This record gives sequence, C-alpha cells and structure tokens, in this order.
Amino acid sequence: MVNTNGIERINKVILDTNFLVYCARQKIDYASQINNLISEAFELAVPEQVVNELKKLSEVAEKLKDREASLLALKLLKHNNVKILKVEGFSENYADTAILSIIKNNYLATLDKQLKKKLSNVIVIEGKKKLVLA
Repeated sequence: MVNTNGIERINKVILDTNFLVYCARQKIDYASQINNLISEAFELAVPEQVVNELKKLSEVAEKLKDREASLLALKLLKHNNVKILKVEGFSENYADTAILSIIKNNYLATLDKQLKKKLSNVIVIEGKKKLVLA
C-alpha cells in the first residue's frame, strides 16, 4: 500500500491477548500463517497493554496451563520480532480500547467476538489451528 506521499505504508497485524495465549497453548505458528494470509508488507505488533496483560496472566492465572501459555506467548513475541506499540492514554487494563485506537487500516488477530463484529480485516482461528481472514 502506498500513501499519498508515494511512500510504501506497511500494514500492521495487531495481535490481542487471547489470540496470543491460544496460539501458544495450541502451538500455532501465527507468524508463518499470517505471512501466508497477507500478500502485502506487514509487521506484527501489540500495544504495550497486551504485553502487560500477558505478564499479569503469567503470574496470577488460576490454571498452570494458562500461566505457562502466557509465558510462552511473551517469549514468542520476542522470537517473532513483534513490535510493541506505546499507546498513550490507556491503562494496562484497557488492551481492547488501546487496540481499537490503533486498528485503522490495519489487521487484527483476535478471538474476541465483539471486536470481530466491529472491525473488518480480522484474522481468526478456524477449527483449532488454521488462521483465516474473516
């Protein structure tokens, strides 16, 4: 995609918390699958609020498998070179609101039913392991 200045604009694929935890738990290689779904240039990104949620889940989630999946999701952010976006004006408890503030003309990878209804360019998990554009 080229902006009005003739400079190529790189789309972002914003990843939300539940999507990342589910992918870690199910061992889904989201980076490769998204690469196969989207033909234009993109970068994977998360608002810092998502990172904060993952850190909190890794410490306080009731189930051990949720704590482990959250830790793995954090490691995979680094492994997949996911850009962490600083989104001002939203506390760490408002990841969805932060996502909505930056999603314009980008993609969102989510499991959240309400976010899927509000947005276009949404990447979801079909079945248990396959990512698709909804």
